[in-house]
Amino acid sequence: MSGLPPLVRRALAVLVLVVLLGGIAYVVALPFSILAEQEATLAQLARRAGDLERRLVTRDQLLAEQRLLARASDADQTLIQADTPALAAALLQRELSALVAQGGGSLESVQALAPVETLPFVRIPVRISFTGSVEGLRSFLYAVEQHAPVLLVDELQVAETYLYGEEDGEERRALATVVAVSGFARARPGG
Repeated sequence: MSGLPPLVRRALAVLVLVVLLGGIAYVVALPFSILAEQEATLAQLARRAGDLERRLVTRDQLLAEQRLLARASDADQTLIQADTPALAAALLQRELSALVAQGGGSLESVQALAPVETLPFVRIPVRISFTGSVEGLRSFLYAVEQHAPVLLVDELQVAETYLYGEEDGEERRALATVVAVSGFARARPGG
């Protein structure tokens, strides 16, 4: 370097000094730029966390509403689903006739009685007469007890009777049964 003219030596010295100062400035500024990036990332994460918290509150509200709807649906399964009391009575007549048949009974008559409105429900009473065995009556009453929608026995009349067998003509003991059963439907406005 001693053979270089003084102007070139000064230029090289200034260049080395500028590079050295630039390197020092870069090393000093590097942590500040990293901190700025981290602060931006933290701000972005804080915004994201706020969004997630708002969504969580909304999700909790939706889950609570879903649980209420599920409970309401369960409650509706205890009621006869029909648009009018007459349709509810027809459904109830069909269900009770099927229960008698399942118990091996012989259906005599089915009569829908006048509905009784007890807001917010309508009681749908049906009277059914059938003949069958003790086991058939037990089966029918058990089916009414376990039935969904809920059914209540309002009245039960049982009398001993005799039936003649079609195949052998023999007389058999049986029970002549009259049962008043009620189901419930939701009362409709203006109905």
